[in-house]
Amino acid sequence: MRVLLVGLGTRYNHVNLAVRTIAAYVNAYLTPEELGCCSVSYAEWPVSTPLLDLLSAISRYEPDAVLFSVYIWNRTAALDAAAELPKIVPGVIIGVGGPEVSYCAESLLPLHRSVDFVMSGEGENTVLDVCRLLVRCKASRMRSDLRRSFLEALVKQPVIGTFFRSESGVVSGGERSVIGDLALIPFPYRSADGSLSADVDPDHRIIYYESSRGCPFRCSYCLSSIDKSVRFAPLERVFADLQFFLDAGCRLVKFTDRTFNLDEQRYLAIWQYIIDHHNGKTVFHFEIAAQHLSDAALRLLRLVPDGAMQFEIGIQSIHPETLAQAGRPCDPERLAAVIRRIPRQIHVHLDLIAGLPYENFAQFSRSFDYTAALKPDMIQLGFLKILSGTAMETFAKRQPGYEWLSSAPYEVLSTPDMPYADLLRLKNIERLTDSYYNSGSYSYTVAYLAERRVSLFAFFTELADHFENRGLFGGLHKSTDEAAFLFDFCTGDAACLSALDRTVLSELLRFDFIRREKAGSFPSWYRRRYDKAAHNEAVRRHTEIASTRETFAATDYEEFLIHPETYEPVPGGFRVLFVYPPRGGRSEIRLKTEASSVKDRRVRWIAVSEP
Repeated sequence: MRVLLVGLGTRYNHVNLAVRTIAAYVNAYLTPEELGCCSVSYAEWPVSTPLLDLLSAISRYEPDAVLFSVYIWNRTAALDAAAELPKIVPGVIIGVGGPEVSYCAESLLPLHRSVDFVMSGEGENTVLDVCRLLVRCKASRMRSDLRRSFLEALVKQPVIGTFFRSESGVVSGGERSVIGDLALIPFPYRSADGSLSADVDPDHRIIYYESSRGCPFRCSYCLSSIDKSVRFAPLERVFADLQFFLDAGCRLVKFTDRTFNLDEQRYLAIWQYIIDHHNGKTVFHFEIAAQHLSDAALRLLRLVPDGAMQFEIGIQSIHPETLAQAGRPCDPERLAAVIRRIPRQIHVHLDLIAGLPYENFAQFSRSFDYTAALKPDMIQLGFLKILSGTAMETFAKRQPGYEWLSSAPYEVLSTPDMPYADLLRLKNIERLTDSYYNSGSYSYTVAYLAERRVSLFAFFTELADHFENRGLFGGLHKSTDEAAFLFDFCTGDAACLSALDRTVLSELLRFDFIRREKAGSFPSWYRRRYDKAAHNEAVRRHTEIASTRETFAATDYEEFLIHPETYEPVPGGFRVLFVYPPRGGRSEIRLKTEASSVKDRRVRWIAVSEP
């Protein structure tokens, strides 16, 4: 008998933690006799997999039962597959679990007749008991007999944590208690020989890891607020798991802990372990509440190796009434002061949510500019999702003016303070923020706007209107097109920019364009000031030439009217040698001269002439 756990990820490189953890747990706690007649495995596909391809792939496992892990991003795909699977795998038993179905089983089961049961809450022990019930019901090799036997047994011997149909309607098997000791859950990434699971490419897949479960906070829009119990894995276990990732050379490990920095002694110990044992490659991602970082934590962070850690911090809004209704009161001044003290070697993502209560377009602009002033590496602009079972859903239903999508992702369409038209404008601003801020491709241009106290929100709002009026939002654009659009805007008649701003920005856009990568050709807007002889002399003076051809292929030379970091005019021109990272089998160019900018992660550049 085969039980298959199915995970559908947003992208191919996202590892599904849930199906791996549950499979590891069930295989660890089934008895040898039970394992002899019940095989439990997992499989993952991108949510974008065509339905027919997904059905074909699942059917190859010849499963007797398929359990789907359902989230907001894969609900439609999972339920579509569940509806069609019995047509090609007759008699298959289908269960669904996960945050997207845990709180709506009573409404889901009548609408989706192919789903035999819903699992609510943590899945490890519920799936374990489902498998044990399947073992007891396996009186025949015929799959159709197994399904009938299982459904009859489920009514007579309800599995705690499940919802299922009976003659009287949808029935609950009772609420499942959470796992109190996380040490009981096996590590899900280790193969039988002790190495990293073969299906996890350490260089290209994002690994998710949990060192705690639950959240003590009461954010009204979040499902994590429903489970307020917080449980921690033992530190020694966490250290061993971290070392496993480090030894395997994993590129990115994201902690799924809802708020990582709850217990100071514990989280400082984990950060100290990373500092002491870092391999120079692995990045650890944490979601933190920055306002709770102590002086001791901030001192420790100064010791973190460059690029070893990144933080995701929820700003959401800076308006007291909004934050109070959202269930996350915070002092913006205290929060800003702490974020500014986070060392620059730690990559920082700051989150905002549009559509929260009592925040209109103008107020949101102030939240955006507050966030931009903190100079994060990324500004993540999200939109409120009104999820079933949350306090936000209760609030929105009582307030006239709230509209949101009836199906996943349940995104807000309008609020009493933010009409649909304003949310559409913010959607455009979000796209431009991703392209021109979060990409890092225009960091010198953006840094100037911050330095000159230009409202970044006003800039992106006017840029969005510029795009909208010229029909530039339709379709995909190459990076060279994006640069041309921005150059056209910055050198035009944008109301948020002065004549001096336009002059400086035109030079900074040239600098940002050439520093991104070695250009095969230059677009029409780019005014080239190249001197081949000066390039040759700069290469000779500042690099150790192993191969002239390779050295020239990995470098470029340009002159600018201003210094890209001080924005001051440079008489005679600011001359720069750009040295690009190795690619296509080329070795890294060795420098004789220390690079002028060591913080630019895209390219090393050397000021050939200082002002």
